Amino acid sequence: MTVSLIKSSTPTLAGSDSLSLVSPLIEDAAPGAHRDGHEVYAEQDSLIAFESEPLSDKVIGLREWGAGRVFSLRSPRHSREAAAADAVALQLARGDLANATDRIEIVYESQSWRVKDWSRLSNLKQDGRPTREVSLMPGTEVTIAGRTFIAESPRSIALRNFCSRLLGWNDDRIAVVDHALRAIRLASAGRAPLMLTGSGDLVPTAHAIHRYSLGDRVPFVVADPRRRNTSATVRSPANCTSGVDALRKAHGGTLCVRARRLPRDFGEILAAFREPEYPTQLMICYQRTLLPNAAQIDIPSLDSRRSDLPRLVSEYIEDAAHALHAPDDCLDAQDISWILDHAAFGGELTLSGIEKAALRAVALKITGDLTGAAKLLGMARVSLERWIKRRNEVSLNSARETDRE
Repeated sequence: MTVSLIKSSTPTLAGSDSLSLVSPLIEDAAPGAHRDGHEVYAEQDSLIAFESEPLSDKVIGLREWGAGRVFSLRSPRHSREAAAADAVALQLARGDLANATDRIEIVYESQSWRVKDWSRLSNLKQDGRPTREVSLMPGTEVTIAGRTFIAESPRSIALRNFCSRLLGWNDDRIAVVDHALRAIRLASAGRAPLMLTGSGDLVPTAHAIHRYSLGDRVPFVVADPRRRNTSATVRSPANCTSGVDALRKAHGGTLCVRARRLPRDFGEILAAFREPEYPTQLMICYQRTLLPNAAQIDIPSLDSRRSDLPRLVSEYIEDAAHALHAPDDCLDAQDISWILDHAAFGGELTLSGIEKAALRAVALKITGDLTGAAKLLGMARVSLERWIKRRNEVSLNSARETDRE
């Protein structure tokens, strides 16, 4: 038996077709709220979830496309609640909320959330295709009466936050981030290669997208014929000079290539990816569009994001501290300036430059010497020393030019 629970006092979403949210299993996420062991808070209209264990793919909320507000889906904890979940569920109604015949309902069945259109009048769609029922998976786009919502899990929220780091945190960038998330989903499903365009070396960014979307337990391999065959280190992913060898090692994960340095057997890679249900995704890094049918993420220049630099550096420091098992507060504001100075080698500041400088700064801080830091990073001491020396010379010359002016 289904019970309609529509109350006039329930918060509604603005719009021509009001969507009423009612259920003890549904919560409108608010700053400082606690849910299922997760601490959630809203920062710049985004939901960020922290937990001590690895992030899960369990759907915990619905967010409207291009907006930061998240409506939480709280799974039943007891069998009695689970049995009644279809009766005590989220009700989404079109137009007149008192009209229960034209109703969208979200129910919790078989350990997952489902959206059902009982009347076929609410124009329910899944990823743009009409349907009567949708099983919510992380990233699923659900359109109800012309309004699109995205199902979110702790893992997908972390991925969304990382995409915001790449593309910008302002409100006008939320829809751009949602398009990026759609592109990542298309690539992970094998529907299209994921094209990353922007300045600097984009392989570290591709590797980070892989970690946030698929995790560290599946392989990420680069096919770059100009580099040696190497295993993965804390500094860089594994590389193969042969594309076919890289494809074999990347099975079930991600193969990444630089468009300007494609392996000679790249044609064989593309042929493999044309096979249906191929288990590996392809990422291509370039400064401009190479394939017209690729799912694409255009990463803006940091010249347009000067006000974001302190936060960008702080987040890359957190990543480096996590990778090297260092305390979160191992670096201070003075170290942020050092990272920015050393990341802008050659005059251009890039995300990959900041990531590299942050990782090396944390390694130097926790070891206290070049030898220990180089060992921790898996590189030669002389290479680390040269990297620091070259950048110190650039910073000194820049300071002298400023003094002359």
